Formats: sequence, C-alpha cells, structure tokens
Amino acid sequence: MLRQAKNVNIAGIDITFSPKVTGLRIGRSAIRINGDHPFSSGRKPAGTVFETKYWSFCRRDGHKVFTLKPSVSGKGAVAIFDHSLRRGTVYLADESSGWRIATPIVGNALALRGKFLFHGSGVIDKNKGYLFLGDSGAGKTTISRLWVKKGAKVIHDDIIIVYKKNSEFVMTGLSIAGKKEFNGWHLSSQVGLTGIFFLKHGAQNTLTRKSYSFAFASMARNHPILACDKLVLSKMFDFYSELARRTPVYDLNFKPDARCVDFIRKRGG
Repeated sequence: MLRQAKNVNIAGIDITFSPKVTGLRIGRSAIRINGDHPFSSGRKPAGTVFETKYWSFCRRDGHKVFTLKPSVSGKGAVAIFDHSLRRGTVYLADESSGWRIATPIVGNALALRGKFLFHGSGVIDKNKGYLFLGDSGAGKTTISRLWVKKGAKVIHDDIIIVYKKNSEFVMTGLSIAGKKEFNGWHLSSQVGLTGIFFLKHGAQNTLTRKSYSFAFASMARNHPILACDKLVLSKMFDFYSELARRTPVYDLNFKPDARCVDFIRKRGG
C-alpha cells in the first residue's frame, strides 16, 4: 500500500504518486476511484474520448484524465495531467497499480516527442539491435533468456522505446515496466535497430521477410497504448510508416533452444 506521496521523473515526465483516494475534484466535478467511471455520477463523463476494457481517457477543464478500472487489479486509479502530459498526479490506493496506469500516460507523452513504446523484447548483440514483438505467451521472455546465454544483452523483455536519432532508428528501455523476470536488463542502453521480428513458437526455426503493408499494420497493432488525441495518432502512423519502409521486418517461428540465436545471427541481418 502507498502510504505517502512519491515524486518520480519517468522519461522526462514529472509524476507524483499519491495515496489520496477521496475528495478529488477537477473544477466542479467530483472524482472517485472506486468505480469504473472516474466521476461521481457513475455515468460516462462528458468529454470521454474513449474507453477500453481496462482504462478510459477524458478531458476536463484543461486537464487530461486517465482512469484504471478496478476490474483490472481490484484497485482503481485516477491520473490527472496537464495538457502537455509533462506533469501530473496519479491517485491510487495500491502502489502495484501505479505502473499499469503510468504506461499509457508515458506512452502518449513520449509519442508527442517522437518516441514510441512497443510490447517487445530488445536485444543487443555485437552492436546490432533486434526487436522481438508478440502478444503475451509468444516467447519474448524465452527468447531473451536464450540470447543472454549466448552472451548478448537484453534491454528489457516487455516494454521497449523506439525513436529516430539523426537518420537511424534506435531502441532503449523504460524503467516503469511492472514485472521483474531477471536482473540482466540494460534499460539505459541504446542501439541501432537492425531488424524487427514477430514471434511465434514453431517446430523449426524459420524466417520470412514481410511486406511494408504487413509490417505497418502489425506494428500498429502491437503498440501497447491507445492514442489520447489526433496529434498522437498522426505521429504514431507517420512513425510506423517510415519504420516499416526502412527496417527489415520478419515473421519468426522459433524452437526454444540456443540454435535459434545462431539462426537469427546468420539470417536476420
């Protein structure tokens, strides 16, 4: 349980995590945490931009309000940020909910600055950067461990930042991901992106180069946050389009043994 306020800076965003869960207001609007909708009426609030199974987003009196629903973890949370998403407060009763609501906020804020989150594992091997994408259970953590055994570095096995630095696409880590599988992460490391691989367990190792249209659609589908406004959405699509045109993208079926690493080293760029 969070007992006192905690101030952190995540990727240049000033966030205060507060244990206060009652008496919250924006202007004349009372806010509650213990409900699927953040405002006191229990109805979908005016200004709601979208709502998903897990969280909702709306605008109120110049603020952006993100809500994590109690159905996600049993403890709801509300985040109130300024329009630029550079500073704000996350109100929550359970500290474990903090990273769940911080991820979409940070994802939108980074997108405004040209940096984008991917649900994937980032590997650094001999100055080459491999990004492995896939849904939960696709094998991101498994393949990360295989690379570590072969002497490579893993940036993270769940959330990766990709951005353009000069004329090169670069990936690095983000420090707010919730799970801690092993202690071998290199979150602050950066590496140029050599290739992107969509993972699937298979009976043998196979690699198939994908078209631009497949790469674009698959990357957009993999993005772990929803855009909170048209500007973020536009930046996302422009970024995916250029990334898909300039970076090799593959379907990778892999067997979970060390031969997979050698296979990728030889054929994946």
